[in-house]
Amino acid sequence: MRGERPGPRPRQAHQGRGTKRRRHRPQDTRQVNCQPAPRQAVVDGPSFTVEVSRSLHDPRWDDFLARCPSGHHEQTSLWAQVKANYGWSPIRHVIFENGGICGGFQILCKSLHHFGRIGYISHGPAIGREDEALKRYVALQIDRAARKERLAYLVVVPGYPDQNVAAQLKKVGFKDKPNWLPPTGLMQATFLVDLRDDLHVIRGRMHRKARKNIRYGLKTGLIVREGRDEKTSTLSEVSWRHCAAAKGLPRRLRNRIFFSTFGGYFLDMGFSTFF
Repeated sequence: MRGERPGPRPRQAHQGRGTKRRRHRPQDTRQVNCQPAPRQAVVDGPSFTVEVSRSLHDPRWDDFLARCPSGHHEQTSLWAQVKANYGWSPIRHVIFENGGICGGFQILCKSLHHFGRIGYISHGPAIGREDEALKRYVALQIDRAARKERLAYLVVVPGYPDQNVAAQLKKVGFKDKPNWLPPTGLMQATFLVDLRDDLHVIRGRMHRKARKNIRYGLKTGLIVREGRDEKTSTLSEVSWRHCAAAKGLPRRLRNRIFFSTFGGYFLDMGFSTFF
């Protein structure tokens, strides 16, 4: 007996647009915390006060930098006077504690055609002691200053003893600066020499070839002395001619004004010297 072929299976009705198949899901009995995660609060030090100055002359701030381990001449008001010849204006935040200066920073600002108003802190901020609370407070003040001045961006070049300032700045939103972004050509030291050490200790840190060249120079009658007796104009002229003959001279050094103003402000005040 031949069996019958089964008939075609009935088709299911086609679901129209806008309808969705619903599958039964077991009810989730887990409790979900819908409260937002708490933000890390930054508390200002109750004993810190800030004084903002735009003056080109601030001897009290300059005296603090002379005593501060992380002090640098590009944070002084004297340097602000030099850079004023190139259109930069200073904004200085001086932080006090118990009536004395414990830290601060100087921002140099300028309006650029393609970027707007920018600012930079060169070799700063200056922090008078190892205090994490003070470092956090200084980083917070830098961020507030950039926002209050409505700068397109603010570049911070920490000093040679960084004191972990870069890490504190990244916590408040700072990022690494691209090399093409102005200001460019910021001065950096070839090497640092701590003159507080003994002369034998300083020589011991030098390369063997450097010590050999020093001995050779002394044998040939080479004399090195401070140029305090010469006029500032003479020293500035010699420095300008030497730099003008060098390759890759930064644009700011091609102008004689740089040397005349630098010598006039720093040499006459005893903050620098020529050899």
